[in-house]
Amino acid sequence: TASAPVARGSRNGPAQLLCVASITPRKGHDTLFDALEQLPHLEWRLTCVGGLDRHSGYAAHLRARLSTGPLAGRITLAGELAGAPLDEAYDTADLFVLATRYEGYGMVVAEALARGLPVVSTPTGAIADLVGDRAGVLVQPGDAEALARELAHLLSNPGALQALREGALR
Repeated sequence: TASAPVARGSRNGPAQLLCVASITPRKGHDTLFDALEQLPHLEWRLTCVGGLDRHSGYAAHLRARLSTGPLAGRITLAGELAGAPLDEAYDTADLFVLATRYEGYGMVVAEALARGLPVVSTPTGAIADLVGDRAGVLVQPGDAEALARELAHLLSNPGALQALREGALR
């Protein structure tokens, strides 16, 4: 993983969550959305970076979920980004989230950690080895309730989030 500038985070306003993954069922966006629907009382925004054309039916389903209800106006499907726009997405994030069902390695997790971003993900592929026990929290794939609990804990406890950020920086 190339070195990268440390993410500055949102600095003001709601916590900025970032997910970088193609919009396909394997990446678990549905689980992430299920978890975030349980957190309407917390201040957060999610940006999902990733191709929308690999599974267009799934992407259409997710878009429909975002048009009404507790997720409306809180989640952005940004499509594929590269270069400066992707760097900006990482730079303004406070927390990296990947609810993936399967990974071979988890390169985006390594990229998030290189920027000092704490990670909430699943123990698939090499993610558990990358995150360790100080840079993030892992939940089982498909477990929206556990994901919601961990996100709620981190979004409600700045000290816990900062401790994971320090772990990511190490």
